[in-house]
Amino acid sequence: MELIDEGLLHTYDKAIESYVGAKEEIGPAKAAIIALLNSYSSKMSDINLLIKNNRYASANIIIRTAFENEIYIRYILGRKNRQELRGNAYFYSDFQKLSDYLTHMDSTESFNATELIDSMNNSNNSDILGHFKNVNDYLNRFRQQFRSCFRFNGNENTKGLRFRTFNDSEPFQQCKIDKWKWYNDDNKTSNFRLLVTRLHYTDEYMALYSPTSDDVHSDGLRRSIKPNKDNHRLIISERYNPSMLIFFRGSVIDNIKLMQQSTDDLHVRSNLKHFREQAKNIYVANYRYGRKR
Repeated sequence: MELIDEGLLHTYDKAIESYVGAKEEIGPAKAAIIALLNSYSSKMSDINLLIKNNRYASANIIIRTAFENEIYIRYILGRKNRQELRGNAYFYSDFQKLSDYLTHMDSTESFNATELIDSMNNSNNSDILGHFKNVNDYLNRFRQQFRSCFRFNGNENTKGLRFRTFNDSEPFQQCKIDKWKWYNDDNKTSNFRLLVTRLHYTDEYMALYSPTSDDVHSDGLRRSIKPNKDNHRLIISERYNPSMLIFFRGSVIDNIKLMQQSTDDLHVRSNLKHFREQAKNIYVANYRYGRKR
């Protein structure tokens, strides 16, 4: 049974711990990066757990989301001159989830956005809105912060991306900025596949993302259900391709290098260099051992 090497995952976690402790202040951008790095580590551990328990369809679903997670990491950390804006854009894009949900509420017959907003504004639970006065205050501030992460060169009006702030008494309104992808810094990268193409990971996309679509969307019955020879019983099977895990093993080494390049803390850079060499040694040792088997 092939897994993502536990030694690699342990080294990766130690590298993240070192990166978190760097001298740079943890603002929204670095918080977003740390969240992505930790999420990726968790997903790789989940893949191992599911494979160990023969839950291959579920493992395929996590493989797909982990690939998406990793592309985001490589996009933000790939160039130092875009880490701040793209990290901030990812952090502040969180408001889009609430905007989508409120829009969905208005499309149903049983509920509407106004009812939900009123309940949130009048709730005594401080965890719901945090330090924001009300829902409009949250949406206004996050939209403004999100909008500031892009340069539209004066074409905001034609794209409908310039918006005014809404006062407390106005009803919820969805803006076009609510649908703008946080990674769309060139006005052309409007979906994930275009981001993958832009970063030159099309082959990895075809090997990891596309084949797992059936499991994500509960399709692919022909592959998972087969009649046995007497045609009176069904054989249900789940499968995954062990070669998919090669990408994740290599990504541990790549991500540690990206962390190393993104910090100015010399002590942390030295630690990350050590963790990267350790990860490379584990990777090579496991590769050689696997070939001998």
